[in-house]
Amino acid sequence: MHPSANPNKLTVILLSSAIALALLTAACGEEETATAPAAAPPAPTAAPEPAPEPTPEPAPEPTPSPEPTPAPEPEPAPDPEPAPVEEAAPPEIDIEIGADELFAAFIADKDAALAEYTGQTARISGMIRENFSAGRGGFIMVVGGDYVNGVICNLGAEDYESQKGRQPGEPITITGTIIDYVYDVSIENCQVAA
Repeated sequence: MHPSANPNKLTVILLSSAIALALLTAACGEEETATAPAAAPPAPTAAPEPAPEPTPEPAPEPTPSPEPTPAPEPEPAPDPEPAPVEEAAPPEIDIEIGADELFAAFIADKDAALAEYTGQTARISGMIRENFSAGRGGFIMVVGGDYVNGVICNLGAEDYESQKGRQPGEPITITGTIIDYVYDVSIENCQVAA
């Protein structure tokens, strides 16, 4: 609402202006009193008051509609049972061979043995010659072969934990993929079958 629309506010504004003007004039007049007589402050002129406007009745505030009650939350469904972990099916065996026989084939003709056996999944039986930690996070069990070399089964840490108590001279059967021959026949994805 504009101040001119309310006569009381207009009067207060005019009186405030007159008082401020009188104070200002008085302050300036003190400096001049030594040299000139004080002039009377001008009388404030009041503007004619406009006729008051009728104040409109405030509109009744709308009554708020009641808030809808939220629907009850459904109970959470129970967690599903975890799916049973299927054990990996044993690899399909391409050949069954003794560790001594496999090692002897590589000693006799490395190229012919590589051509015949590389990539084959084999079940290899023999005697444990050494059982030791490889120091590479995995472990190695050597079976068959001569005194220095043989068939190497690279076991992961978990598999090695279950096999580390096995002693040299014990019979063992391993499965895995024949991958290479460099002093030893290397078996990848090796598992102890028995």
